[in-house]
Amino acid sequence: FFGPFRVFAPRLAPKSFGTMTTLNAGYPVFCGAATRLPHAEAEDQEDVSVLIVGGGGGGGKHGIKNALSFLAPKADLNRGQLTLWELPPRRIDTESLCCSAMALDVTGRLLVAAMGKLLRIYALKSLTEQPQVGEISLCAPGEEKATAEVVEIAFDGGGHIVVVGFANGVLQAFDLQNAESLRQALFKKEGKGGDLPDARLQQLWRKNVDDSQIMALTFSAEPEWPLEAEEGPLLLSATKDGKLRVWIADDNGAEERLLVDVGERMPPKKGQGKVFCRGAAWLRYQGPGDPSDKTEEAVIHVAAGLGPARGPTFIGIWEVKGNKSEALSSNCVGLVKITDAPCSKIRSCPWAQVIAVGTSDGFVFCMSYDEVGKLVPVFRTRQPNHSFPVTTLAFPRLPNNLDPEEEDPTSGMLWTLASASPDYNVALMQPSFGEGDGTCGSAILGFMCYLVIAIIIATVAFTAMVSVDPTARQSLENFLRANEEDEEIQAEL
Repeated sequence: FFGPFRVFAPRLAPKSFGTMTTLNAGYPVFCGAATRLPHAEAEDQEDVSVLIVGGGGGGGKHGIKNALSFLAPKADLNRGQLTLWELPPRRIDTESLCCSAMALDVTGRLLVAAMGKLLRIYALKSLTEQPQVGEISLCAPGEEKATAEVVEIAFDGGGHIVVVGFANGVLQAFDLQNAESLRQALFKKEGKGGDLPDARLQQLWRKNVDDSQIMALTFSAEPEWPLEAEEGPLLLSATKDGKLRVWIADDNGAEERLLVDVGERMPPKKGQGKVFCRGAAWLRYQGPGDPSDKTEEAVIHVAAGLGPARGPTFIGIWEVKGNKSEALSSNCVGLVKITDAPCSKIRSCPWAQVIAVGTSDGFVFCMSYDEVGKLVPVFRTRQPNHSFPVTTLAFPRLPNNLDPEEEDPTSGMLWTLASASPDYNVALMQPSFGEGDGTCGSAILGFMCYLVIAIIIATVAFTAMVSVDPTARQSLENFLRANEEDEEIQAEL
């Protein structure tokens, strides 16, 4: 009933998600990613959005499977519906190996997954075909028992360097030597269904960052930064002890170009304890119009989730500047408190200019950011999505049946947010946008609209009562007579 007046509602506080659906994956979920895959047979149909999740509970030891699942999200917002279901085949059984981290290449068709002490490559041919094309051991010779758990994986902007982050603060890089051949085979139109070449993986380097767990690992894949053209991709890492690092990473190694202690920006508070970094992400690039111009300084923003061990959670934005001939510099341009609980995951969606934050008590928050790095709280879930900490955040792109002006102007697609947790549940959410600009005028206009509706309803109800109640009729006549006298007085004044 109030739908026509929603455009006047003021955005004075974070909104809740408009629609949400959940699916039980059947096992604890530790990682995930979103992509789009073609149909198996119908080449003329559009690609379908797919949410990939991985995890497990020990395999045969405890009766809970270790697996990778491919889920299909779909939106029908005219009916206010979201759906999420498993695609056939239902999942890839990884037997006794639990998937702890995963990453997609720049095309979204090559999947790297950490399975225990192995790194596996999957070629995502279609909705129904995802064959494994290669694997390599993560253990150094003679150090099989000392190898820590893999917690993060990242592909570089060119799509052939894979960097793995461990729980003991080690970074390890691999070269997917025939990445381009694999992509050509995946996107080849003729000869569909042919054999794919085996993936050739070779270890490049191994680096001890520090003794603290790697909490985030991501390349500045798109859009390109001028530094990348000459000096290789930029790698962002975050460690639990509160350190952000930017590296120049290539085949020969990783050179640290920037070190930021995020705890230095926390407001001092008695007894708050050590400040931890819970995650980090690249934001939208702002820089020279011509990426080949090495004389003009480039600017990029980095977001980090930080706070004490038991909360609260703050999101900080750092502006990173530099060019190829000088060292990088940074400046904190914003720090916003999100919640009293600790942060467990942070993820950015560059094409929608949104940051998502998952917390240890299962809530999901979202913020938008502008060109100068200013954060604007957008919404949060009304109730916890999960009963355990959020371990996965992803942004599936979905086509929808709304009017074009309701769609995301950058991609022509509707953006949604997926979260997952060791509580087995995967949640798919779509926020309520387009509900006003947050100005005082919109607030007054919204109040007047609701006031008019209330007066109409009260008048109809009172009129119906007067038609059968003489006392009410007399009260109405007295009211009208008094109103006429007031009008005469106002005329004389």
